[in-house]
Amino acid sequence: VLSASGAHHTSQTFQLSLGPGHGEVPFKLAIFATNGSFKKSRGRGYVQLKCMGEVPAALADVELSASAAAVATEGQVEDGVCRHNFALAVSAKLPRRGDIDFAAAVDDRTGSFEISVELVRRRATQFPRLGKLSLNLLIERC
Repeated sequence: VLSASGAHHTSQTFQLSLGPGHGEVPFKLAIFATNGSFKKSRGRGYVQLKCMGEVPAALADVELSASAAAVATEGQVEDGVCRHNFALAVSAKLPRRGDIDFAAAVDDRTGSFEISVELVRRRATQFPRLGKLSLNLLIERC
C-alpha cells in the first residue's frame, strides 16, 4: 500500500455502538496520502473516519485521536486529540494539521502496521468512551 501509486486505502464498513439504548451506526476508516500517492508522499498521510449513517445530535460531538503502530511492537506514531461533530460533518480528518508517517510504523518482519482511532463522547456523563477502532493494513514489499 505505502509503496504503491495509490492515494488511499479504505476499510470495509463496520458498526460502532453509540452506547446502551442508542444502537449502532455504520462507519468506514481510511488512510489517504498527502501528495497524490503513498509513493510520492513517502508513506505519509492522514486518517479519515467517515460516518455512513445518522448520528443523533446529542451523541455526535466527540473527541478523536489516531495512532499508527507496528502490530508486533509497542512503538506508536500518535496524533493529538481533536474535536469533531458528526452531526455537522460526516468525515473527520486526523490530524487536523500536518500528517502521520505511516512508513515509520511498519513492522519490518510482517510488512504491516495498524491504524487505531479512539473516540470519546464529549460532555457525556454515562458511557463516554465510544470505542477504539483498528484497521490492520498489509504493506506491499518492494
